[in-house]
Amino acid sequence: MTNLLYDSFELSKTLVMQLGVANSFFLLCLCLLAARLIACERLIRAYRACRNEVKLMMLSKAASPILLRLAWSDAGTYDCMVKGWPECGGVNGSILFDSEMYFKGNAGLSKAAALLAPVKKRYPQVSWADLIQMAGVLAIEITGGPIIRIPYGRCD
Repeated sequence: MTNLLYDSFELSKTLVMQLGVANSFFLLCLCLLAARLIACERLIRAYRACRNEVKLMMLSKAASPILLRLAWSDAGTYDCMVKGWPECGGVNGSILFDSEMYFKGNAGLSKAAALLAPVKKRYPQVSWADLIQMAGVLAIEITGGPIIRIPYGRCD
C-alpha cells in the first residue's frame, strides 16, 4: 500500500501543475481512495486463498475435529461480565499462550496450532485469531454442518 500512496502523491504533484489546486485535490482524494480499495482487494484475496489452503489441509489430514476444538477453546474464555478487551477473553487467539494452551482441558491443542502454523506463515496479514476461527467454521462445514459466515479483522 505504501507504493500505491507514493504513486498517488506523485500523480497529485503532476496534476497540481496541470490542473490547478482544486481539481488536483479532488483527484488526489480519488487516487487515495483507489489505493485503499486496491489494498482491501488484496487483503480479501489473501483471506480467500488462506481459507482454501486451510480447507485443503483439513481434508488431507482429517483435522476437522481438533481444529474445531481449538476454535471452541479459544472462544470459550469469553466472560460477558468483564467489559475490557482483551481481558474479557473470547475469539482473540489467546489459546496460543502457554497459560491457556497447557491448561488441562486443552491437552493436545498444540498439535492443532502446529497444523495452522505453516499457513499463518504464508499469510501474515491474517491474524491468528481469524485463522483459528476460520478453521473452526471450516471444520463445521467439512463435517456436514452449515456454512457459517463470520466477520474477519480480529487483532492478535
